[in-house]
Amino acid sequence: MTSPIDDFDAILDAAESAERAPVELEVALGDQVVTFEFIPMDGLEYSDLVATHPPRPTAQTDAGVGFNSHAAVRDLPVKYIRRVVDGERREITQEQWDRAFSRFLGRDVELAATCLWGVNFYTPNARVQQLKKA
Repeated sequence: MTSPIDDFDAILDAAESAERAPVELEVALGDQVVTFEFIPMDGLEYSDLVATHPPRPTAQTDAGVGFNSHAAVRDLPVKYIRRVVDGERREITQEQWDRAFSRFLGRDVELAATCLWGVNFYTPNARVQQLKKA
């Protein structure tokens, strides 16, 4: 008889139903505060996104994460971004994301890049470390 910890199918089933926590970012667009939600990406799509945005040779921010995070977040597929209005999540179009991103200030670009990396790398890595301690 297989113990629950050794039942790999059960582990996979639980992983499929586990919620992936998004990260929110608030930015000022004109005279409005707009909230964007960054959703964890499919692992291969994230790997492809970062692989197609190699680090800039002299950019320290790129060296820290291993890719050009500013360009990657600009090119993020909108299926991984939502707009949050009064707690309701709303889809946006690629054109809307492009228009919004073109109006981001330096602070907004930096924080959006951090959200992309955080939701797809930092948070999952922290979860592994937490589970190892449990």
